[in-house]
Amino acid sequence: MEERVLLKGILHGSVPAFRKLTAEYIPLVSRTSYRIMCDRSDSEYVTKEVFASLWHDPLSYMEADSMSDALLKRTCIICRRRLARRRLYGIFSIHPDLFVMSSPSVPSADEYIARQAWEVFCRASRNCSDRQRILYTLHELEGLPGSTSA
Repeated sequence: MEERVLLKGILHGSVPAFRKLTAEYIPLVSRTSYRIMCDRSDSEYVTKEVFASLWHDPLSYMEADSMSDALLKRTCIICRRRLARRRLYGIFSIHPDLFVMSSPSVPSADEYIARQAWEVFCRASRNCSDRQRILYTLHELEGLPGSTSA
């Protein structure tokens, strides 16, 4: 019951309510995201994103049966996106011209990851024109080792 009161406080911009919920649930979210991501910096990113979503959209958490379930669901969603992006980076760093191919012909030690990365890319760029697809790819490649910016 207290969680609902705190969520209503967050809805009205109460920083103390947000701090209280964060202090209570940050170990759960952090531990879960680290177990999924197996990387400390990715885990920290996911944890920040989960609590940022709590701050910006507390109504979506009010609909859940329990706060821990809602936070863990959001953690898994953000981890999945982060892992897909990491896989996409791996594929694009090997073959930056991949975006022009109709299907991946990437020789990879882990073909499953290559296939998943390709499917993520296809879903993300399904309704894009060629120009938009190129811009999306360049955006995704930004910050990769060996990538250059204009």
